[in-house]
Amino acid sequence: MEANRRVELRTEHRKIRRGWCYGEDAFRRGLLLQASERIGEHHYEEERRKSAEDKAARMVAAALKEAGRQESDLARRRKGDPVKIALAQRLRRETTLPLKRICERLEMGSWKSLNRRLYENRQTKY
Repeated sequence: MEANRRVELRTEHRKIRRGWCYGEDAFRRGLLLQASERIGEHHYEEERRKSAEDKAARMVAAALKEAGRQESDLARRRKGDPVKIALAQRLRRETTLPLKRICERLEMGSWKSLNRRLYENRQTKY
């Protein structure tokens, strides 16, 4: 057994030694969906991050569809676009994505600028 343990792993088995999930994309998406609904302290950081990213992707796709926009519109719209601001607020409230990642995802520029906009937007509502 010791000799077998020392044998170099074949490439198809290396996938099992790294990462949190082994399987096809549909299987992985199903696990991410389940994890986003029941994420807990026993989940590893990579699972949490991927689950948050997957949830954010679904939220962005749904919000863009509802607004009658496409993914490519994110780059063309200004950074302070009301749809982008509302979506950033929702992502901040309902996911664990950091502001830097939300800025990258929505193409909104600096995370500090977004933080200021979200703060100002909260102040005007109250």
